[in-house]
Amino acid sequence: MISGIAADSQGCRKTRAVEGIRAAIIMPVFNGAEHISRSLRLALDTSPPDCQIIAIDNGSTDNSYAILHRILHRSSMQDPDRLHTISNEQNLGFPAACNQGIRLALKRGAKYVVLLNQDAFPQPGWIDALVNAAELDPTYGAVQALVLLESDTAQPLINTAGNPMHYLGFSWCGSYGEIAPPAGTSIVHEISVGSGAALLLTRKALEDIGLLDESFFLYHEDADLCWRMRLAGYKIGIATSARVTHEYSPSAAAAKFCYAERNRWALLLKTASIQRLVLTAPMLLATAAAALMVANKGHITREYLRSMWSIIKGRRSILASRRHIQANRRVRERDLLPWLTSEIETQGLLPSTAQAFANKVMRGYWNIAYRLI
Repeated sequence: MISGIAADSQGCRKTRAVEGIRAAIIMPVFNGAEHISRSLRLALDTSPPDCQIIAIDNGSTDNSYAILHRILHRSSMQDPDRLHTISNEQNLGFPAACNQGIRLALKRGAKYVVLLNQDAFPQPGWIDALVNAAELDPTYGAVQALVLLESDTAQPLINTAGNPMHYLGFSWCGSYGEIAPPAGTSIVHEISVGSGAALLLTRKALEDIGLLDESFFLYHEDADLCWRMRLAGYKIGIATSARVTHEYSPSAAAAKFCYAERNRWALLLKTASIQRLVLTAPMLLATAAAALMVANKGHITREYLRSMWSIIKGRRSILASRRHIQANRRVRERDLLPWLTSEIETQGLLPSTAQAFANKVMRGYWNIAYRLI
């Protein structure tokens, strides 16, 4: 169900043309009753009039949709075109919900779409800073805001200042827990991949390479999209003056572990060159064995094996995506290697000694493989 708009048979939204839509904020919601009133209010208050907001309730089982409906009613009394809501009967997954909003935004003429988590709280000027960064350098396909931890510390701490990409497909919050640069610091620079917690995507890049991969369902879909943009020749950046706080803490939940493992394999199988896959195969097998041991220790072996089996079952779709991505890539694998790292940062989820040993092995192996690619 879609409020304020009608749906066509393909799931895209038919709307009257709206002039002057510069950007649209896309907020997927799932059981977000605790946060969405504040998050949506700040999204409305901190964005300019030429920015629309699309909230997608993804089959919530709490009262999220009722809250969205109340906010929609209040907003429509002031500006009927400012906020739109979509309601799904079931949870379609984070990337599918994002894509619903993105398709609607593109139909309505948005030049930029900005993904915003339901528990992320934007600060004044964030949208303008993201859009300005993208307009100053049109080669950017995505620009991330500086995402800060929601905390009571005297100095703001970083949730992510851009996510690293490991040569084995891992990705995580970069600069996590570090002190943020002073407010007002305005720097735009490249990062490996961006975090979907607060991420601007350009219309040009999306129409060129496609939307988020809905088969990921949860986790790693932002890294996959950004890496596909890199393959197509786009840059990924961060605008430090665009600031968003995020209710976040590191988690080793079973579902997150299984989705993240499955999706890193899907990302690699779609985007890495055959040469890189072959050269790193021993390390890939080693990490698979290590992941199985972690799953066994956490008593989630069945869930982990089921997630790995889904890769095998979905091999035809993955290979079809790979053929399309590789046929349209514009950047050689060798030129992408500087954006890959050889060390991981587990944010305390692994003992420091285990992390140090793993990094020593992976770094040594990459030093050899790097020269051969």
